[in-house]
Amino acid sequence: MFKHDFEFIDFTSLTRWQRDAYRNSLGNCMGADALFLRSPEYVFAHHKEDIDKLKAYLSICLIYKRYDLICITLKLFSLDKSKDFIKFFKISTTLRRRLHAADRVSRFSNHIIGFCASETDNSRMFY
Repeated sequence: MFKHDFEFIDFTSLTRWQRDAYRNSLGNCMGADALFLRSPEYVFAHHKEDIDKLKAYLSICLIYKRYDLICITLKLFSLDKSKDFIKFFKISTTLRRRLHAADRVSRFSNHIIGFCASETDNSRMFY
């Protein structure tokens, strides 16, 4: 993928399996779907005159919640203040802030759970 100017972005889903569990949210990773995209710089360098490719790229970034790539792309194309894209830019910026806030809450709750469950087994797994 790298030879064709694609970058690994993220795993979009993971499939896990446990031998003795009905639900498989933990366990060994048996498969995953990965997202590869071209960078905003690539899109700018190769498609700066093609508004349809730009819109398609931004749509994919929006679907996969890659607000960082949206902001960078709009700035590269000097569209972050364009009347046609300003609303899109503001919405993606707001969604990005909300996603960061949700991530902070999730990390905080994981710390609380770890603190409350600390009387379980504190032994080190690897020696």
